[in-house]
Amino acid sequence: METFKISKDKILYINIEFILKSSYDINSLDEKSYLIIKEELKKYDISGINLIIIDFKNVDVPFISIIDESDHKKSQLYFAFNDFIINSKKDIIFLNTLMNVSIHLIEKDFPNIDNVFIISYEENNKIIRCCNVKIAITEDTFQKRWELIDNFNFLNSSINLFEFVDFLISNKIKYHLLEKGCKQLISDENKEEHILKSTSVHVNMYINIKPLIENYKTFNEICFYISKRIIDKLGYPDYIIASSKNSESIASGVLRYLKDSDLIIINQVSPITAYNSYTNILSIRPNSRCAIIEDFHCMGTEIKVVKGILWCQGINVKSDVYTFPVASTSVYDGSKYGFEYHKIFPLFKLDSEFKYLIFTNNSCPICNNINCDHKKNFCIYET
Repeated sequence: METFKISKDKILYINIEFILKSSYDINSLDEKSYLIIKEELKKYDISGINLIIIDFKNVDVPFISIIDESDHKKSQLYFAFNDFIINSKKDIIFLNTLMNVSIHLIEKDFPNIDNVFIISYEENNKIIRCCNVKIAITEDTFQKRWELIDNFNFLNSSINLFEFVDFLISNKIKYHLLEKGCKQLISDENKEEHILKSTSVHVNMYINIKPLIENYKTFNEICFYISKRIIDKLGYPDYIIASSKNSESIASGVLRYLKDSDLIIINQVSPITAYNSYTNILSIRPNSRCAIIEDFHCMGTEIKVVKGILWCQGINVKSDVYTFPVASTSVYDGSKYGFEYHKIFPLFKLDSEFKYLIFTNNSCPICNNINCDHKKNFCIYET
């Protein structure tokens, strides 16, 4: 699994639920499944990493089991993570651990270990503990130990740890977009290519997410987080709807984690491609919950077409959510506007860091005029 850069530091984020569910479709850490984690941790490249975050959200530790009878104090937590902690020699945070897990980590499994920290919520308050009782947990201590990214200070009680995790996930997607060749600039020799044939808008670069889909480990993890985003916003949906080849691939991966949902494929819907199959959507029950999957959100045209097809067939959905690995959030058409935040939930948004620009034929993001020299040389906007 790849590492990624955040500001000055490198942070490795490890989701235990993803490891357990992607390996054996379980979310319980017991006297057997700890071996899955122990073996998976050996695969991580931690060279250059400054901080490792191990997320226990939604992981069930039903009981503290003793693995080695020769040591009655150590549990499956110790035997799963001890080798990793010793070999990494990095600061490690156990995130979102429940009370019984936190206590056992501190008092039994890793007492007096000065590089292991516990962060959890208790009665709506964020609690930070260190396994070494000799280290005072003060703001000064943490600031000196970790120079973390702007706007995400662990001691700031206003920061939501779940938002921080979302930030880490989106940065991992950004890393892959940059490093795997997904970002393709439009050259001076191909100025006409900045007009998207599918939506007739102008863009300054092309985002190709196929390398993400073709990288199995990355793709599997992306599908896991999309499924979590759907569950968080919609609950478990009745149907997953896909309307393109890329979205079919993503939807199939998402179904691995949403097994009770049915997959509905509407063949090759796009602004320039005819809708040529509708028989399978007749199985959609009225007032059901649907999640529409797309690979990349630009203008949202395909989503509107899909919803139009459903309405024409007399299908009204109770609620819906639109999910993407990648999306652009703003379009220039004389004013800047974003997508429906209560409906569309991408893992990564391009605008701020990628300088991805979209504008219509009616305006220019530089001078806001209909006809200008900027639009003729649009490809040079990206710096």
